[in-house]
Amino acid sequence: MTTATVPLAQQIGCVQRELKMRRALYPKWVRAQRKTQEAATAGIAEMEAVLETLRGLATADDLLAPLSGLPMLSPDGELLAAEDIVQWCSWCNAAIRKLESATALGGWMREMNPHFASMEKAGHQAAVQEVRDAAAVHLDALAAEGVPA
Repeated sequence: MTTATVPLAQQIGCVQRELKMRRALYPKWVRAQRKTQEAATAGIAEMEAVLETLRGLATADDLLAPLSGLPMLSPDGELLAAEDIVQWCSWCNAAIRKLESATALGGWMREMNPHFASMEKAGHQAAVQEVRDAAAVHLDALAAEGVPA
């Protein structure tokens, strides 16, 4: 399969998953001396640059084209399509509860911003606000538990 046949939204999802994997594994590899800290930092920065390049090429239509429902991201960065607004809110709230740090929650919220915008444009402002409020409550709970960022 060539890159020309892989939709841009799928390419972005692939890079997001790779970035998540690198963020999870590289610190372990540095501790095990399989990779230097400099190489790990550079590898993550390179993949972040690839993601930003792909996002720069993508339009909202590119990101939403493969969906037949309401867009949202799972905690692992997979693009999903809910069938209705109730399912969308439920999935978003479930995703938020699975995020175990302020950094992970902030990253998920940033990744969701284009989807929030499309949902608001479609008239679902209240649902988007409900999800943003749930994220704020979860962030407060993480802070109260003393969970490091």
